[in-house]
Amino acid sequence: MSKKQDGKIDKQHISSMASFAIRNIPKADEHTLNKFVELMHTTGSFGSITEDELFGTIRLTVKYLPNACTFSLLTLLDLLSVYWPLDFTDKERFLMPGRSEPLLVGTNMAAILQR
Repeated sequence: MSKKQDGKIDKQHISSMASFAIRNIPKADEHTLNKFVELMHTTGSFGSITEDELFGTIRLTVKYLPNACTFSLLTLLDLLSVYWPLDFTDKERFLMPGRSEPLLVGTNMAAILQR
């Protein structure tokens, strides 16, 4: 399976990107990313995960992991070219200077934005 197919992302690709972030991004929190990957592998389908399931796993990680590093999770999403349309408090986030509109991947994103 490719990295993205039919609106799903291969779990192995997500794990690889998390490992890449841990090894190469200085402020990436290894504990947060490892726990996220562990939780991801226990939920959803076997080989791939939808973006909604990915966002749900991130929400659970932040909710139940004390001191979870949201920067690391958002960095992982950026490496996957999936962009969280809202910040973790469900408020619209401001764009960073020089950055275009966030990429909203998948057709289910409209439902998230209408919440």
